[in-house]
Amino acid sequence: ARVTAGDFLSHAPAQVSPLLSLLWTGRAGTGRFEGDAGAPQQSPAEPSSVMANELEAHGAKRVRLWPKAVDTTEFHPRFAAPATRAWLSEGNPQRPPFLYVGRLSPEKRIDTLRAVLDAMPEARLAIVGGGPSTETLKAHFAGTPAFFAGYLTGRRLAEAMASASALILPSKTETLGLVLMEAMASGSVVIGANAGGIPDVIQHEVNGFLYDPDSEAGLTSGLAAVARRVVSEAGLCETMRTNARRQAEEWSWTAATKQLLGFYQEAIDMPRFEKPKPAKAPWMLAMKRAAIGGMKVFLS
Repeated sequence: ARVTAGDFLSHAPAQVSPLLSLLWTGRAGTGRFEGDAGAPQQSPAEPSSVMANELEAHGAKRVRLWPKAVDTTEFHPRFAAPATRAWLSEGNPQRPPFLYVGRLSPEKRIDTLRAVLDAMPEARLAIVGGGPSTETLKAHFAGTPAFFAGYLTGRRLAEAMASASALILPSKTETLGLVLMEAMASGSVVIGANAGGIPDVIQHEVNGFLYDPDSEAGLTSGLAAVARRVVSEAGLCETMRTNARRQAEEWSWTAATKQLLGFYQEAIDMPRFEKPKPAKAPWMLAMKRAAIGGMKVFLS
């Protein structure tokens, strides 16, 4: 897990041990959020409401929500390319290619995307990225029209985003879902699990589709039903593409960075008597005692 305000990957406390979870929540964010999880904290900034709420539950004070941001020049609908769509669909551009972009690992729940292919024989699935689950997923999708495209960056990634029929993010542990924002900037339909930080990005039937990943219907017919709407409700999807691009244009890095600098200034300007002394986590004290003990042995 990353331990900065730009934690755009996975929801770390849901994936690591309780001890590491406490260490993570004691270090994440910005400002003066430091020490062990039980210490008073100052002004951490997080990229999603779900993480802000979790930090507050662990005792963080004055948590700030850092605005989302995406590069709308690098990701743009103008990069849609018939040749890229044909490549993603393995030579079948008339069949709707659905897209996954990200790390191939268990917590991303990529295996659940098979429900779309089982329910829609005409669909294609392009999986972009790599990771520890690559071979397992290849075996899982054997015999289906799933295409493992490997890593894509730069213009190739932008073309894939803009050329696919829709991008699907089935993970339940995203703190933000930056890939959704990139797809929205590309003018793609986005489909995401209604969990974690994804609802902060997707407004159902406004700029994309949400589905319930916890119910039986959400894992099978729910996801497949939403995917079918990408094909059957062209008018709605075109409106959502337009709304998604317009929304992405409001997420500028300039505005987000200015607000983050404001959070830093707020922490700097805080009256001295309000600033808590940094707390020492138990593991830090143990390491200090061990180091002192070692020096005594060395000098004796």
